Amino acid sequence: MSKLISLLDARLLQTFIAVAEERHFGRAAKRLHLSQPPVSQRIRQLEEELGVQLFIRSTRQVTLTQAGKELYERALRLVQEAAAAEAALRRFGSGEQGELRIGFTRTVASQLLPRLLAYYHEHKPDVKLILHEDWSTQLLKQVLQEQLDIALLRRSTAGIHAGIQFILVQREALWLAVPKGHRFARRRKVHPRELNEEAMVGYSPSAAQYFHETLEAVMAHYGITPDIRHLSAVPTVLALVDAGMGVALIPRSAAPLRAADTVVLPLDDPDAVANVDLYAAIRKGDAGPLVSGAIDALLTLDHGGPAPGYLPASGASSLVGVRAATAAHTSAAPRC
Repeated sequence: MSKLISLLDARLLQTFIAVAEERHFGRAAKRLHLSQPPVSQRIRQLEEELGVQLFIRSTRQVTLTQAGKELYERALRLVQEAAAAEAALRRFGSGEQGELRIGFTRTVASQLLPRLLAYYHEHKPDVKLILHEDWSTQLLKQVLQEQLDIALLRRSTAGIHAGIQFILVQREALWLAVPKGHRFARRRKVHPRELNEEAMVGYSPSAAQYFHETLEAVMAHYGITPDIRHLSAVPTVLALVDAGMGVALIPRSAAPLRAADTVVLPLDDPDAVANVDLYAAIRKGDAGPLVSGAIDALLTLDHGGPAPGYLPASGASSLVGVRAATAAHTSAAPRC
């Protein structure tokens, strides 16, 4: 046991390496910023505990014995491995290395997720990202069951869980999607009240509950009675618009998913109520450095600055962390 303790004593090893490389106790002491007696004492302690002579001493210099040469090679490796282990542990502790499991819905994949991956790739390449696409309800279950570390999703009234903290990472406007030949197609903006009795494609309360509730809230706010012809979810809603089945309100970030014959335009929304929010869902009390770093990156990525804030499930503290990076693997269950 004493031999093992000696070999693991970084102070003794560093002293031994200094004497072996300087071939002189005085120069080794100067290199270690010590006086010579402590250096000599440490070498004697190491030799006594190992039971071998490590140096041949002369008045001018010291040379390594065969046992000393063997220890020198091993000591160098031990010190290098210890330094590498310490550096790796520090990287894990700071969120610069490790594995982060991120769940997301389809509407996140078009813009925010690619930006997040690029951000990780540039700033934290040693963080491995495991990606999983699913419905919001399933993602919340997977976060609670510790199958995911963080989920990027829309939060409906059903998405209330005592064990989950929701952080608002992005707020974006709803835009209007219309077929190319529609009377709104050449307009610069459309007021929501102009959608009264307009044929619309709405959102399914089961497959797209958040968007269903948001659309109802916008319609109610402006006193609109739309003519909902079909109910679906993104991106099927856009396909139905392209087929001429009606117009639809979609997140601005979903615009790239539209067909070539579909036109998207902003709303003239004076009360600023036609918005959709994107949340990062994490387990309460489980914001380690990797998760905190992801939240910090997401807040930074939203238009280059912090999001409006966060809405905790109850009494949660804010998160600030780091940046991030990627080596991404994806498991997909195509959902929105």
